[in-house]
Amino acid sequence: MRFRTATKFILVSFVVVLGTWGISSKNTLAAEGASLLFHPNTGEYYVGGTFDVSIVLNTNNQSINTVRADIKFPQDKIQVVNPSASTSFVKIWVTPPSYSNTDGTVSFQGGIPSPGIKTSEGIVSTITFRAIAPGETIIEFNSPSQVLLNDGTGTNILTTKGRAVYSLKIPPPKGPEAFSTTHEDASKWYRNRNVDFSWKAVSNAEGYSYEFNQIVLTLPDETIDTTDTFASVTAPNDGEWYFHIRAKTVSWGEATHVLVKIDTTPPAAFVPTVEVGGPADEARSVANFLTTDSSSGIDYYEVRLFSPQVRKGDTPFFTEQTSPYLLPNLEPGKHELVVRAIDQAGNHMNGSIVFSIAATALPIHKPLFFTNVYTNVALIVFVLIVLFFVTRFIWRKTHPRKAILSDISELEEDIAKKEQKLTEEIKEEKEIEEKIEEELHEDQ
Repeated sequence: MRFRTATKFILVSFVVVLGTWGISSKNTLAAEGASLLFHPNTGEYYVGGTFDVSIVLNTNNQSINTVRADIKFPQDKIQVVNPSASTSFVKIWVTPPSYSNTDGTVSFQGGIPSPGIKTSEGIVSTITFRAIAPGETIIEFNSPSQVLLNDGTGTNILTTKGRAVYSLKIPPPKGPEAFSTTHEDASKWYRNRNVDFSWKAVSNAEGYSYEFNQIVLTLPDETIDTTDTFASVTAPNDGEWYFHIRAKTVSWGEATHVLVKIDTTPPAAFVPTVEVGGPADEARSVANFLTTDSSSGIDYYEVRLFSPQVRKGDTPFFTEQTSPYLLPNLEPGKHELVVRAIDQAGNHMNGSIVFSIAATALPIHKPLFFTNVYTNVALIVFVLIVLFFVTRFIWRKTHPRKAILSDISELEEDIAKKEQKLTEEIKEEKEIEEKIEEELHEDQ
């Protein structure tokens, strides 16, 4: 009996070990899929120049017979000059390399006859790009990209799709050494369309020709515009602008190009939303907000909350927040949330929403006069009415009519005083609300 039990235990253990090894092996094989990468995947290049990017395949020691690549690039920064500028291991082009500089795409599909190919650094194709504008540019593979095994069923084993990030810069000055005195940092956005430029005098220069436009490498004409070493220009609209200048000595020299970024337009109008929660310590409300900016882009958001519990004379201030924003615990009543969107040039746009927190049971942990003033009024009036009738009934039973009339007169006088006090509280509350509305109007 013991022998049979031991035998069963050994067999079960053996099966479990084999199963575990099989699962582990399967996961390992799945994890070791093929990779499509860009080479180089980083670099710095000058606007106007060209650079090559190779599509490199690593099959991880597996035989493949088909590779498909769909590539996306920013068409406002780079353009394709040649989609297949070098040799390739591909033997049959099912879809020859093609591109669209309008859509910013490159695509191709190639095959290798059986038994396929195993490679760790196989070049599928090499693309030649031209840099046309300064800034960061990113190249990525789109989802249709595939690498198929030579297994008779065409299993896709592509698990890694690389990306490349390149820095494109304006060429070094070849003409006068120029700079902006109002828009000093070419990487920053400014909300000023009036731009001043200066440059160092060129020895023996007769004069200078300059242009201000949105074309990166403009060569100014051969007409002297000024003999000074400064100029002021105005951009008619927002965007990236370039100041081009060249000097004339014996002949006309080469040009220098200076970039300035201008954004004077606030972000797009928007209205935040609030998912209303409960009062005090119950579920808290959540605010969501989002907008866009056509030129420089949104930099950050600020929020300001107006609430009934804000003390008279206090002014809520803006704080930087992100969406979704969890609001603080709020008292029952009307609240107003103002969200300010600020773009990278400092322009801003306000969006606001008014919402209410419904009152529930009277909080037992707070004094009566710390709750909403309108709730106070209703409760106090109700209590006073009840007390009035109870008192009147008791005094009618226990006192002569004259005494009753005297006490009732005193009670009515006391009620009048309380009503006057409540009226003053309501007036003060209205003054606070009017102040909030005035501040909101000024912010807009």
